[in-house]
Amino acid sequence: MSREAHPLVDEAQRTAARENISDSLAVEAGAGTGKTSLLIGRLIELISRYEVTKLAAVTFTEKAAAELADRLRRSLEEKIAGNEPHEVLLSHLRALADIDRAQLSTIHSFAAGIVREHAVEAGIDPEFGHLDEGEERDLLREMLLEDMAAPNPERDRWLMRYRTLGGKLSGVLELAFELYFKRDQLDYFRFTGRSLSPAKAFTKAAAEVETLWEDGKRFCTDHSDKGYRQLEQIIRISAEIDSSNEGDLWRFLREVAKLKSNLGNKNNWSPSERCTEQKARINALRQYTKEAFQLARRETLEGLIRWLKQVIERVDKRKLAQGKLGFQDQLIYARRLLSKPEALRAMRKRFKCILIDEFQDTDPLQVHIAFLLTSAEPEPVPFSRLEPAPGRLFVVGDPKQSIYRFRRADPDIYRQAVGRIARSGEVVNIVQNFR
Repeated sequence: MSREAHPLVDEAQRTAARENISDSLAVEAGAGTGKTSLLIGRLIELISRYEVTKLAAVTFTEKAAAELADRLRRSLEEKIAGNEPHEVLLSHLRALADIDRAQLSTIHSFAAGIVREHAVEAGIDPEFGHLDEGEERDLLREMLLEDMAAPNPERDRWLMRYRTLGGKLSGVLELAFELYFKRDQLDYFRFTGRSLSPAKAFTKAAAEVETLWEDGKRFCTDHSDKGYRQLEQIIRISAEIDSSNEGDLWRFLREVAKLKSNLGNKNNWSPSERCTEQKARINALRQYTKEAFQLARRETLEGLIRWLKQVIERVDKRKLAQGKLGFQDQLIYARRLLSKPEALRAMRKRFKCILIDEFQDTDPLQVHIAFLLTSAEPEPVPFSRLEPAPGRLFVVGDPKQSIYRFRRADPDIYRQAVGRIARSGEVVNIVQNFR
């Protein structure tokens, strides 16, 4: 049976995705629906209005980018071989001649091009080399070792607190890597500024333990009672604590947090209500110490982040001195440049339309770059105010198919971006599957 006899159930949506170049569109399409073919079809339509070098089509792997370029070339050749109007034929011939200069690439290559074009303004060597993720990890590890070999009482304080609270040094390295690969978000980290005095927490807990112990001796008639015995044990630990040693203070508080509020038999206490009161007070004391630990962990984390942020800044300076950038650096510097009016105007003049394949794998930094380039706002504005201008942005994605979560792709960011496109454009759903 011919396709004309049985048109696709979403034929109208497919036509809109290819031919409605006046609006910005978000196309949601699952695997096997031919979503890349739709992107190629839209490129062909756009070429009738713009030079191919004025368009940027990006995806997320070198293989996918090469396939995109190859499929566009073959589509243009097929169009040229057909019976096209003269002006359309000329636009396709020009596009085919210029296709090797077209921006059909990965998102990182696209960002690298922006950075190279404005490298002097950014203080970067235009001929910068590349560092892969492994090399960046090695450099960060090297800089951490350099830093830890130098005196730094503040750093040592937080490292000691971290280990006292049960952390391992391997966890510090993991935290450093996590922060490094999210370094574009470090400026938005909210420091609470709340602090906790271990001495005060110890004094309060120790005083309550002492009161509980005195009441236990007074009201417990059977010293084999489990509630009495745990008090006896904690008071023994308290006596061994060196109040000038922060590690000892946390050790005591940790033991207090382990107290059980269900121990004790009312038949062993006189009056029996005292057993119930003891349990309630122990529960309140446990809660207090747990909250103290939560606050201490948060304060320690903030201290470590402040220190590691300084290390990461030195890593960035070392890379610039070496004339090398990592993949994320290219995105960070591209966004930084596009936040400057002159660079933004230049790049908007150069690229009339941005097309993004596999949009579900886009991270917040990449979305910000795409929205800066396609926004209707004449000047750089905060991300919260950015929306694509009509016809400037086209994205294709399947939110159920994100495969690069380790690259910070976030379904929430995807939904937020699609929602903004929908305000002034359209969301097109493709459902017909060819598999």
